[in-house]
Amino acid sequence: MTFNRRGRTLTKMFTTATLLLMTVGVIPTASGAQTKRSSRATFSYTCCRASLTGAVFHPGQLIKVEWTPVSNAPTKEPVETITLKADVTGPYRSIASLKSSIARSKPVLGVVNVSATPVTLSNLKSANPRSPITLPSNAGSGYYEVTLTIADGSVTSNSGIIVRVTR
Repeated sequence: MTFNRRGRTLTKMFTTATLLLMTVGVIPTASGAQTKRSSRATFSYTCCRASLTGAVFHPGQLIKVEWTPVSNAPTKEPVETITLKADVTGPYRSIASLKSSIARSKPVLGVVNVSATPVTLSNLKSANPRSPITLPSNAGSGYYEVTLTIADGSVTSNSGIIVRVTR
């Protein structure tokens, strides 16, 4: 613990100063400007789990990744940029080998690695974005992971759906 000359801990002083700034609403961003906030409804996005789970595709076929907007109640949320990404990797011989590979700290990806063009939008506007991914015509049979990434401001979440490709 570090003390200043009056015997108070610097941590306690920092916490008090932070709380004071939060109460007054003057917390600056890294650039020194205040964060833009909206009192309108904001939107977040989910994806297609039900439509892709257990789906079977063929080489050269289009995987339709369709994002769904979710309306949030109006609050004083910051205006954020949302980036939606979809990637496909495979083939794996089995679901177990796919899960084992993805679980590693440095995953061993399949020989097919295809990405949709990332979609960037605002959390203030509802949209029905799509991230189509065409499987290569030489894609091998097996299991593939469709990785879905949602970056909303400073928060990023990932999920995966397993699909099967047959020749």
